[in-house]
Amino acid sequence: MKAENIFSIKDFFNYYFPGVIWILVFVVLLIPIHPHPMFYHYYSDLGSYVSEVPESIWLILLVIIPYIIGFAMNPMVVKLTKKLQKGNRNAIVYSMADEKIGNKVQLWRNKRRLIEKYSRNLFHGDGKNPKEYFFYIRSYVADHGGEMFGLIVRVRNILEFSEAMLIPFPLLMFFIGIRLIYPFFSVGFMLIGISFLSFYFLYWRYFRLREIWVKHIYRAFLVIMRNEELTKKKK
Repeated sequence: MKAENIFSIKDFFNYYFPGVIWILVFVVLLIPIHPHPMFYHYYSDLGSYVSEVPESIWLILLVIIPYIIGFAMNPMVVKLTKKLQKGNRNAIVYSMADEKIGNKVQLWRNKRRLIEKYSRNLFHGDGKNPKEYFFYIRSYVADHGGEMFGLIVRVRNILEFSEAMLIPFPLLMFFIGIRLIYPFFSVGFMLIGISFLSFYFLYWRYFRLREIWVKHIYRAFLVIMRNEELTKKKK
């Protein structure tokens, strides 16, 4: 098994940058709005201890800690997106079963019939809807798709990044806005508005990328199966 199939730089950054945002969220929450004078005393003491830590150690911590936090917080984000999918007709589940959703991801009726025929023949189906074969189809495309699968992977990486940022970035904007709304009302109110807008944008972007991902997998599957048919005819 190739190393890039186990771990990649893109996987790292999909956890690292959300982890940085989560750390900022925790910092904003932990710093009191009206700090006690003792807070500055403890802060100065902490600064003296921090300055004694070697730079190499700090570099390692700056690389590892955000990644670990992003990795640890990701399941919570995934649970949220799964709940949101129930109200937004999951493209994986409904693209083959629902004509409206299928047309939305550009899987017209003739294409859906071809996918149904190919998937049943390839995976020895028993008449069930081929939506149940989606992950088999994805694995088949991964093995036979070549450069087509590279495009699918790129879409998937952006999809996962949008998902990972869905909670922490809007939360960061919201909590900063809450803290600033008393001394700087207009700035605080603007940041709160940005938090809701960013959540909606990331939410829309996530589901749109998910539809594109599903579309590319099914299209690649059709191309692969059609090429295999032509190859058999030539023989």
